Amino acid sequence: MLHPPAGYRRTLVRVPALEARNKLFAALVAASYPCASGLFVTVTAKTAADVTERIYSVALDVRSAAAEIRAWTRM
Repeated sequence: MLHPPAGYRRTLVRVPALEARNKLFAALVAASYPCASGLFVTVTAKTAADVTERIYSVALDVRSAAAEIRAWTRM
């Protein structure tokens, strides 16, 4: 279930058109998608930014990013 936001986030972060804005938007999408799916999201801005930077630097693939996002949620 959390692969879509991880995939969106990875795509948004890696598109060079508006690099700085894409990172912010990607973090917002990653936190909003699970919330819209009915999950409670508990993540700090720093944690979301750190994951975004790791995606940007290609240190996280989609599955790893999904696992990170999954850790932010609870029912």
